[in-house]
Amino acid sequence: FKGIKMQLNQSRVAEFTINDHRFINIKSGDSTKLEAGFYEVLYPGKTTLLASRSKKFIEEISGTELNQYFKETNQYFLQHNKKFEKTGTRQTVLALLNDQKKELKTYIRRNRLFISEKENSLKQVAEYYDSLQP
Repeated sequence: FKGIKMQLNQSRVAEFTINDHRFINIKSGDSTKLEAGFYEVLYPGKTTLLASRSKKFIEEISGTELNQYFKETNQYFLQHNKKFEKTGTRQTVLALLNDQKKELKTYIRRNRLFISEKENSLKQVAEYYDSLQP
């Protein structure tokens, strides 16, 4: 970006896309448990999967050295019964989608999900859950 900063006017932007990554603006007045802000849409089905990403600049002094780095935090939210709930582990997904718990457990085990790549596992489970719905 060569030092050029952009800031979106949240009151006027409902959604935008950057490099095939779609972001939507969630307002605090919406009937969700989400904080107001932009969320990346990871899976746009009936069971929508959103990600909230943040980076924090950290400075630590260790002896005579100054260590500087960014700490990245990702949070995931799954929409079920028209509400977004925080998720990210196999247990929380199964608790949220408990009406198809047996099928989802089998699918997760068969495809070896949640061993690594949490984000990809969440996408696959949401997509499979939607395929089970009439």
